[in-house]
Amino acid sequence: MMKKQRGARVSFDQATVKGSNDSASKPAAKPGRNSSLSKSMSIDRTLQMHRNLIYSVDEDNIDQTMWMAMFNRREEEEPPADWAVETRTIVPVMPPRAEWLTQATLPTRLGPPDSRVERERQVVLTGESLCFDGKPGTLADTVPLLEITAVEVEGRWCVVRTQEGGYNSGGTYWMGGDAEKAHVWREKVDDQWGAAKAKRDDPWRLSKLWCQGVYNSRATQNFIAVLIVASFVTVIMEEQWQPEAGTETERLLRQLDWVFTCVFMLDLTVNCYAHFFKLFVSEVWNLFDVVLVFLSLIHLVNISTSNQEWLLPLRYARAFRIFRLAGKFEQLRKLVGAIGKSVVPMSNGFLIALIVGSTFCVLGTQGFKEDDPANFGTFARTFYTLWIAMSFQEWQTNLRYLDENEKVDFRVLAFLIIFVIVMIWIALQVVLAILLYNFLSSQEKEKALTAKTLLTKNLAPHKSTGGLDPLLHQLLRVCQEARDVSKCVTRIFLFCDAGERGTLGFHDLKVGLRKLHPQKP
Repeated sequence: MMKKQRGARVSFDQATVKGSNDSASKPAAKPGRNSSLSKSMSIDRTLQMHRNLIYSVDEDNIDQTMWMAMFNRREEEEPPADWAVETRTIVPVMPPRAEWLTQATLPTRLGPPDSRVERERQVVLTGESLCFDGKPGTLADTVPLLEITAVEVEGRWCVVRTQEGGYNSGGTYWMGGDAEKAHVWREKVDDQWGAAKAKRDDPWRLSKLWCQGVYNSRATQNFIAVLIVASFVTVIMEEQWQPEAGTETERLLRQLDWVFTCVFMLDLTVNCYAHFFKLFVSEVWNLFDVVLVFLSLIHLVNISTSNQEWLLPLRYARAFRIFRLAGKFEQLRKLVGAIGKSVVPMSNGFLIALIVGSTFCVLGTQGFKEDDPANFGTFARTFYTLWIAMSFQEWQTNLRYLDENEKVDFRVLAFLIIFVIVMIWIALQVVLAILLYNFLSSQEKEKALTAKTLLTKNLAPHKSTGGLDPLLHQLLRVCQEARDVSKCVTRIFLFCDAGERGTLGFHDLKVGLRKLHPQKP
């Protein structure tokens, strides 16, 4: 099955094709106690089969169409419903049509210089890359515009050269087929290349990135947090001292209020500029800041000029400034977010408690309105009475659980006891349980998301250099059966075989694997 010679290149032989198809044709293991083990063993066997590739330098005896036939046979198999979507995370696909600026079907030459094959391909130019269609919907190759070093016309070809060590490892791409098309595409690629560089070097963009770095730094956020706390302390002092208008204390507190409001306005302006526009409006805490700052500003302008009474309630907005801390610290933001996500499920529990309480109000009104009209005369009175009784406030004052003979009225007493047991010991406990469950679930999801983000960050260096660990991890995640692994490996092989030789050298494999999980230049 395996043989080695000097100058080795990896290729699929007929035995590998046969073994792959045999594995794909076997039925999946029946679900049961050992289904996970069977799946793992099946994937291991398939991966081992693809490791047993032959090594050969006798390229004259290699069937150049064999690998395409194998790929077509595997494409005809019926994949799982979610397989096509998942494999896009492994093998790149063509960009959405909405991003296409221009496209044409042109003769192209891709791959290493010693094995370029001229072939008709669909060439697509977007705002960020030049794409070459391999099989409809999948990428044969793509060239990030910011990694282009030169666009030239050589005879009947438009030649695109890329930088060494980049996404394309310094590869050269040929397209056009005749002189006229070559010049047309040279102008199109050159124009879009210049636009991409102008966008990258735009002073507005660079200044925004600088502002983002300064504003999001820990020192800046800590300084703003201190100002928020100081502003809230000032509000507390004003409400505690209640200074009279025109006094020195009142003027000092008003001046401090102006200082804090202006600083917060400056903070809001810098934040809006640094994250304009989508990043800014997509953050709820930024919108909260906008409302508070503008309400405070309107209030200060009002009391300093016309002093309209209908605008005086705006001063209450200052009491909510302290909540801006939740937007400055990650842990507070997560805590408030978890509570917010628990409100909707908890409202269902409140609805049940309200229904139960209303039922008791109807029963109490019907049963005791004649004996005690002051407390049970109407539905509203009964509701208020039971609300007070539930908080153990009026059992010994107004509620008449004693009759006119100073004997215990067991009807009223039993009604109140049952109401308290049902509402406090059952209904409200259900509401608290729902709140606690959803709060903890939200916290767990947030921890999992944080761990996934950290893992992705740690794997980024491996992905940008074509590391195998992320690729194998992704294969095991998206593949459900042995045939899925076979199809994924075949598609990866075809993607790496840019020269369409049916063989892979070390350089081909290295360059191809790097493109599977690229970082944007």
